[in-house]
Amino acid sequence: MSTIRFGLAGCGVIGEVHARAIASLPQTELVAVADVPAAFSAAEKLGAEYGASACADFTMMLERQDVDVVNICTPSGLHAQQAIEAMSRGKHVIVEKPMALTRRDIDGMLEAQHRAGVKLSVISQRRFEPGVRTLYRLIQRGGLGRIVLAVAHVPWWRTQGYYDSGAWRGTETLDGGVLMNQAIHVVDLLQWMVGPVEAVQGYVATVAHVMECEDTAVATLRFSNGALGTISATTGANPGSALQLEILGDGGSAVLLDGDLRVAGPAADEPDDTGSYDPREYLDAHAAQIADVIQAVRENRSPLVDGNEGRRSVEIILAILESAVQKREVRVA
Repeated sequence: MSTIRFGLAGCGVIGEVHARAIASLPQTELVAVADVPAAFSAAEKLGAEYGASACADFTMMLERQDVDVVNICTPSGLHAQQAIEAMSRGKHVIVEKPMALTRRDIDGMLEAQHRAGVKLSVISQRRFEPGVRTLYRLIQRGGLGRIVLAVAHVPWWRTQGYYDSGAWRGTETLDGGVLMNQAIHVVDLLQWMVGPVEAVQGYVATVAHVMECEDTAVATLRFSNGALGTISATTGANPGSALQLEILGDGGSAVLLDGDLRVAGPAADEPDDTGSYDPREYLDAHAAQIADVIQAVRENRSPLVDGNEGRRSVEIILAILESAVQKREVRVA
């Protein structure tokens, strides 16, 4: 394929981010956008901005022969159904996090992807940020020694108006709470960098908002390599502050404050000897991940963050939520 042609479902804030990312890449074209009839004006506006046709029906967009990849930016509870429908029609799929809210839906997505022989990628754009990539390489080559503790903190703020802005926000069936919607990024980074999570103990609460799901959560983690970890997350911390990820090892320590990496100990003086940087690291993170999917299509390989990778963070969150209900440690599936 000389040009990869995209269709985009969901024309809200994150849909606009995807549209901008697609437009920033060479040999790409956004040819169609879709939203529900009640939000068709948003589809028309976004389509006009990027020269794409606006569709008031998702299935109508899938019927187009000029759509190679479908980006799904709709409420989380719709991801599985729409991804399965798109893949069954031979479209590659890029789906926003979380890939789905239940194990059953994730199973259905992976089965559909296998049957159709297409690519499925789950947005985990923070893996593509330069500071994160540098930290990952440092850990992989043993630059921090044996990892003993990994700490993730998400002290964010969302107003009640944010949750009231859509009937789906904060609901169990369509949205999920702070773990699925906000903290999933650090959950993904923890399991990717430090290793598989073996078991969790969690507590959740709805403290600062009127909503079905939790807006505050804490959890402890046991990694299969013996390291321990903690996650704390809330959308009730007014006015909100930077996401923090701290990885502590017996050979050095590192802190990511949003995208800013600081390394202490012997590792601070080590050169980055892992080879040249991938130029995609200097793109916007969403664009970098979409670029990886494009290369996966052209090279017929799996995307760096495929459906199996996307599943891991959801499994950890589901175990934390189960632990909070059962008030005991839960092993991660």
